[in-house]
Amino acid sequence: MQTVAVELEQKFEEYVSKAEAGEEVFFVRDGIPVARIVPISASSSEATRLEALERLKQTMEKGFDLGGLRINRDELYDRV
Repeated sequence: MQTVAVELEQKFEEYVSKAEAGEEVFFVRDGIPVARIVPISASSSEATRLEALERLKQTMEKGFDLGGLRINRDELYDRV
């Protein structure tokens, strides 16, 4: 983790590069943290995507209630 003063904003590209390399960079003003640059983890994005797909799968298996007509995944794809 790195802490930098806000007045050093001309080095912003350098701090972004550090975040890309996996380091967190904190910006402080008068000794108080006011912002930070953090790396975006590909694995957390992948985990979020997989969780959303699992929720969608469960919803599709359970089916949708359309006012008395219930449609689930199998019925949706088996109909011609």
